[in-house]
Amino acid sequence: MKKHLLNYFQSTIFSCLFFLIMLPKADAQNGGIGAAAFVPNASSMFEIQSGAAGNKGFLPPRVTDVQRAAMNPLPAAAQGLIVYQTNTAGGSLEGLYYNTSLTTTPNWVYLSGGGWALSGNAGTTPGVAVGQNFLGTTDLQDFIIATNSLEAVRVLSNRFVKISTLSGVVDVGTGTALVTADATGLLGKYIANMPPTGTLELWFRPVAASYIQPMSNLNIRVYDTAPAQPYGIYYDGGTNTVGGYFRTTSAVAGTTAVQGFSDVAGQQQYGYLGYNGSITVGASTIGGASVYGFTDDPNSTAVYGRTQLNASVAAVLGYSNVWIPGYFYGDDASAAFATRPAVYGQLNTSISKAGYHSAVRGYSIYNGGGNPGYATGGNFTATGNGVPTTEDGQGVYGFYNGTGSTRRAGGYFYAQDGVFANFAAVAEELTNSKITGTGVMAEVISTPSHGRIRLTAPESPEYWYTDYGTVQLNNGRAHVNLDPILADIIMVDAQNPLKIFPQANIPNCNGLAVINKSATGFDLVEVNNGTSSGEVDYQIVAKPKTNYGEGRFAYMPGPMLKYEQDPPSAKAANQPDWNKIYRWPADWDVYGYNVEEKTAVGDVIIGGPNAGKIKLADGKYGIGLPAANNDLKTSH
Repeated sequence: MKKHLLNYFQSTIFSCLFFLIMLPKADAQNGGIGAAAFVPNASSMFEIQSGAAGNKGFLPPRVTDVQRAAMNPLPAAAQGLIVYQTNTAGGSLEGLYYNTSLTTTPNWVYLSGGGWALSGNAGTTPGVAVGQNFLGTTDLQDFIIATNSLEAVRVLSNRFVKISTLSGVVDVGTGTALVTADATGLLGKYIANMPPTGTLELWFRPVAASYIQPMSNLNIRVYDTAPAQPYGIYYDGGTNTVGGYFRTTSAVAGTTAVQGFSDVAGQQQYGYLGYNGSITVGASTIGGASVYGFTDDPNSTAVYGRTQLNASVAAVLGYSNVWIPGYFYGDDASAAFATRPAVYGQLNTSISKAGYHSAVRGYSIYNGGGNPGYATGGNFTATGNGVPTTEDGQGVYGFYNGTGSTRRAGGYFYAQDGVFANFAAVAEELTNSKITGTGVMAEVISTPSHGRIRLTAPESPEYWYTDYGTVQLNNGRAHVNLDPILADIIMVDAQNPLKIFPQANIPNCNGLAVINKSATGFDLVEVNNGTSSGEVDYQIVAKPKTNYGEGRFAYMPGPMLKYEQDPPSAKAANQPDWNKIYRWPADWDVYGYNVEEKTAVGDVIIGGPNAGKIKLADGKYGIGLPAANNDLKTSH
């Protein structure tokens, strides 16, 4: 056996020496080494065969990673130099390395350890740690995927990704963000119509989510699982100064920066932001609106504002330093619905609190100096379309329905100059007065010859009616019958006799006496049995039934304090019980008509069991005007 091995090694060494000696002389020949003679492959310069057993191989020089690193520089350029690294250290793996450099500075390329097969791979261990498998680089170099020798995808050394398109390169990832997959490893389905330049923001859908979401902004979501979700697009601006920005530069009429459309049959709504189409209101046409709402379906409103809970500001605010902050215009051209107001306000107060509970309030401030115009808290006009209207009406209509203890007025007016003040209550139901207040009753007459003059009405501590007449005195006697209408509306008894003031228009009359006063008339006689004849004028003063029981110098409430708040010094001695004074029956009770039947749909019922309510239809009433006109049809 030893002899056989010795012969084998001797033969092999001899063959190698022979090959090396003869190689320079065999210009077009090749050689080989093996356990037996063989013909080397014609394509090789030198071939080694492992022998019939086939259990031997080629053993290159073996070095460690430190030793391989120390082979720099090489003694001479050695492209193709092969070594085997016997250890793994850091990113340097065990295996064969070959040098590709043409200089003495080597460029070692890892050869062994397996490669990625063109028809797929199996048994891999995904990851970038030692012993794991990945596709890419182990140094700080870009990784490129190409087709047709043209770059298609480049993974930069900073881990950004560039995708080449026909028009340029798209960067995926911004700042320091990375393009990463979701928990399932899915990057996305398909990116279509990518922009030619700029940064592409990828959107993802978590497997269990009902929305897609951008990779670097988790505040925005796009839902597609209606009706399970209340919104199609959800965005939380977070600390952004602007949650959303939309812009258009189109000059085409009707262009809008943002348009919303709720397409529900029978309830279609349109909303526009930045609308530049023409809008006509009455005789005015404007060129657009920052906010424009439009609907032509029933039971819908174009604009709605609401504040509640912790809110502390009005639901709708308007401001302008160029024209009217709020403008409302209505066309009432349909007989199918009740007449409607241009503006409606309603306040519901459900707790006990002081102050004026006003459905509508105006407040005018003038600080311009001088006295050029009129500061007016409210200005109301009722007229026709450029000409006087043919309809009855009033500029202001007030209605009170209640049982207050201090004031029950249809209207109340107050004015002061900082020193003096006047107030007047109109249609004051508590005291049964047309007008109650401070100051005098006055009339103004514009006379051509004497200027504008003022006349005042006489007033008295108690209420009186007066009547005037003329009678013929015959032989010193005359009888006057009261006007039956006057007799029907006055009180005449022992405590309230008629007061007659005659004036004889007779030169030598001895004077007149009034006798036989009754509820129907009186007699005039000349004193001293005179027998004069001629004309006599007279004045009748009688106590009215209206407010009978009020008495003299009755107490009246002041301009603002309720009875219980009035100082004792303000309360006059005569404090009548206003519920016990005489009042005439209501007009509809006297003449027998039904107030509700005579009230138009949409108007306030002023009397009867439903006084103060809105007539919605015959037998149907509401507390205030409804927001929808369906409840105000004139016929059902």
